[in-house]
Amino acid sequence: MTNSVEKVCLLIGNKKLSSWAEEALQLVESETSASVNLVVRTYKPDKKPDQTSDFPFDAPVVYAERIPVKEKYGVRIESDIVERIARESDVVFQWANGILRGNILTEPEFGVLSYHHADFRKYRGSMRGFWQWIDDADTAGATVQQLTDDIDAGPIYAFKKVDLSRARGWSEISHLLLEAGIPLLSEAIQNMNDPEFEPTVLSESELGPVYTQNDITLPAIAKYSIKTFIYLNHRIYKNTRNLVGRYIKNYK
Repeated sequence: MTNSVEKVCLLIGNKKLSSWAEEALQLVESETSASVNLVVRTYKPDKKPDQTSDFPFDAPVVYAERIPVKEKYGVRIESDIVERIARESDVVFQWANGILRGNILTEPEFGVLSYHHADFRKYRGSMRGFWQWIDDADTAGATVQQLTDDIDAGPIYAFKKVDLSRARGWSEISHLLLEAGIPLLSEAIQNMNDPEFEPTVLSESELGPVYTQNDITLPAIAKYSIKTFIYLNHRIYKNTRNLVGRYIKNYK
């Protein structure tokens, strides 16, 4: 037992790490005593498993298979790789692997950290920012959680409230949530290393509904389309009015 997070395993499910996730990990390395010491990629590699130059970390890279879990929706990581992760790293930061199941959640000393770009109390599941947009939400939240077997219900190690009152459109809300979340991974690891910090654990009654692809019904699509249509036409009107105003001013 190290009792502190010093070594981070990046468990990545896409070929390339997104810019915001990379920035979050760079903040971990600059703001905490922790650093990425192992990269485990779960997509099918183009090269030999232990050879890559795709990641900006001084760490070995290995390939692991994602194995579908038949009993539940989700995937598990092959056991020998989980054993290596638990042996060499203190905590896992997972990105783009879907719903993780099995001993990857329990074998590493500090478990698996993951982003959820919403507030558990209102929105769990998929479609970052979509439900906030069609629900006219004034605020949202970015969360770093320690994963459990329950979807988006694990201990919260970092959270930031996000103001959506001036956001116009699903993509803008998504961008705001991503930007707000960047510093939270570093904050979560600092909190893990603070013996006096107690993560927030929400009861079942406090948790919001889990949204899935099946919730994208015709009424939801219609509401999204109407809101987006109104917003786009408002932008066109506003931009046209500004252009006309500039033209009249120049003409005078």
